[in-house]
Amino acid sequence: MALSFQSVQKAYTIFNQLKPYLDLQIPSWPNDAELWSKEKLDNPPLDQVIGFGRKSDDGWENLFFVTRNPSPELRATFDELKNQVPNTAMNKRYMRNENLWIIGWI
Repeated sequence: MALSFQSVQKAYTIFNQLKPYLDLQIPSWPNDAELWSKEKLDNPPLDQVIGFGRKSDDGWENLFFVTRNPSPELRATFDELKNQVPNTAMNKRYMRNENLWIIGWI
């Protein structure tokens, strides 16, 4: 299920609460990774909120960031807050690059 505009707003609130744990870049409008090359998908920009599959209501199919070596505090804080967004959350190794983690919603 895609994230509605209201869910995106909630996700941005949570992303801002994660900023004490990393220098997370939160653009007002994220890049759409659906338009990226395979190479960029394999090595995405780190610590930057990214969308995938923009929706007509200004929502996203996925909203996430990719990071290297997230701290236990970052992962725990995300896990505590993730249910505020009514979508499936992810906090796991990035399947396209096992050296990275992907954190957000699908």
